Amino acid sequence: MAFPARHTGVLFPPQYVATGMQMRVVEYRHISAHSGDPAPRIGKAWDRMLLLRSFIAYGVIIQLGLAASVWMPGCAGQPSEPNVLLAGNGTEPAALDPHLVSGVSEHRILSALFEGLATMDPGSLEPEPAAASRWEISDDGLVYRFYLDPDARWSDGTPVKAEDFVYAWRRMLTPALGAEYAYMLHCLAGARDFNEGRAADFSAVGARALSDDVLEVRLEHPTPYFLRMQSHFAWYPVKREVVEASGRIDDRNNPWARPGTLVSNGPFRLAVWQPNDQIRVERNPFYHRADKVRLNA
Repeated sequence: MAFPARHTGVLFPPQYVATGMQMRVVEYRHISAHSGDPAPRIGKAWDRMLLLRSFIAYGVIIQLGLAASVWMPGCAGQPSEPNVLLAGNGTEPAALDPHLVSGVSEHRILSALFEGLATMDPGSLEPEPAAASRWEISDDGLVYRFYLDPDARWSDGTPVKAEDFVYAWRRMLTPALGAEYAYMLHCLAGARDFNEGRAADFSAVGARALSDDVLEVRLEHPTPYFLRMQSHFAWYPVKREVVEASGRIDDRNNPWARPGTLVSNGPFRLAVWQPNDQIRVERNPFYHRADKVRLNA
């Protein structure tokens, strides 16, 4: 999948428009009555906005059930490889670090590279499993326990662990990093105090790994749309060893999110980034639902 920096037009055949979520066959179980709680109006509006922004995310424009190349006017010719999507992405991405980006153009690409705990069904806009295969919710709606898919892998083939989410959220909330979307994690117990410098101990924040594949989250207050937020890049995991091999946790200039070093957990992995020209992502062979991904790049 290539995301050219400039384009002159885009054709979205209505019958082909879909998000990558339609490429999944997953198990989904309602663990408690809270998993079906309706979101307040602001949550529903946020869902629809995010879905629209995600239309050209990973797998975005697919001819469901067929194997065919997709071409859109304004891109540099018709792809010579089968099942390759050329998508005009607008402006040059400022970064591909989930903790530093803030624009729509970056979100489209990150949706191809990363996967959160849950995503949204494109038809019903209801939460469905992603990196987590299931979850439990306490009766008071304050504690979520996520069970990671045991087959979830990073693009380097190593397992995705609960601690990867804890580390990512710690980095997102680290005051010195200055992440623009850190406020989205303020629903976690103690997160706002940590993010705004009133508390220095991250262990007081409501996120902890009970084991490699079990993540427990405590909220500051009941948040009915919490599961829906998991599809936003602010909640994506990052791999500590990869980030810190290139720099500090709070270094905004850390070059880890570049070709050759970026490791992600989504259906695609970063192959090429030619500034002001193109970004190319290719199928991630280690993705836990790789057999459901219909595009090669």
